Amino acid sequence: MHEPSQTRTSTWSPPPPGRFKMNTDGGCRRPNKGPITKGPSGYGGILRDHRGKWVRGFRGFIGVSDSLAAEIHGIYNGLLLLDQLGFRRSILESDSAAAIRWIEQNDCSIYYGKSAIIQACWSIIMECKRLISKNQIVLNFCPRAANKCADKLANIAIEKKELFVRLKKLPEEMKDIVEREHSMVKLYSSYIPY
Repeated sequence: MHEPSQTRTSTWSPPPPGRFKMNTDGGCRRPNKGPITKGPSGYGGILRDHRGKWVRGFRGFIGVSDSLAAEIHGIYNGLLLLDQLGFRRSILESDSAAAIRWIEQNDCSIYYGKSAIIQACWSIIMECKRLISKNQIVLNFCPRAANKCADKLANIAIEKKELFVRLKKLPEEMKDIVEREHSMVKLYSSYIPY
């Protein structure tokens, strides 16, 4: 797992010129802060170019689950979209260090006997590994503050309860946050030449 640089972790950062970056997130709305760890869960993803411009997005609802399963579903659907678009050597970022660790784990035998979450996501995790290898995707951790757009899509998915929606156009409720992050990219790139 590649940790983000310490200099620019409070906002989304663009990929290198000519490359694309997919940010994914998953979320769960637990009924309370007690021992119940499951609730309505969803995921979302946003694909942008090196200038911070919207390319595509998606969101999905997985029913009652937990946040780790939602994060894994988000990463999988992000990898699948990159594959379908033919965007090799792209970057995929998630704010779930746990999901990234499970996907990057080389010793597959460790999955057996693990939590019901990992057992239920086993085939998805293996497909993530295949898509990462096939398309030479770089899987990175990013802090939550740099993943706001994907988080917003995951929350919309939970609210709307739609199983899966592929987004070609930027949703109206996302325009303000995407534009804010895009303006930060423009400001940053005016100081650092590519």
